[in-house]
Amino acid sequence: NRGEIREFENFKVYLDAYNANPSSMVASLRSFKTLLSQEGIEENKSLLILGDMNEIGDMARELHKKTAQEARNLGFKHFAFVGRYKDFYSEGVSDAELFEDAPQLKTSWKELTLDKEFIFIKGSRSLQLESILDIYKD
Repeated sequence: NRGEIREFENFKVYLDAYNANPSSMVASLRSFKTLLSQEGIEENKSLLILGDMNEIGDMARELHKKTAQEARNLGFKHFAFVGRYKDFYSEGVSDAELFEDAPQLKTSWKELTLDKEFIFIKGSRSLQLESILDIYKD
């Protein structure tokens, strides 16, 4: 697990922007759910930001949809999907915010995270999702 936890003034971020495939995504989501429980944070106070899972070939549509459904089944309520496969994710969870890329997501960051206590960010390296957090650098 390559995830790291970053703490900010009003919230925490679980960041795993190194690699993503269906099994690593679901494993990380399950770990994040356990972490929320350990921290006493309800799912409605979290936000999942899921980026593309690249290099999964012809199964991309089905696997993104299935991953989003699994996240919903785990009890998560708030979603943002980022990248070229955002619409495939939204076939599994239709009430998500959709973004073309990390810079577009960054423009909506404050509104998305306003009342969130813990944010999950995971996607393939090519999306550079960690760059979203650059707004907190001095």
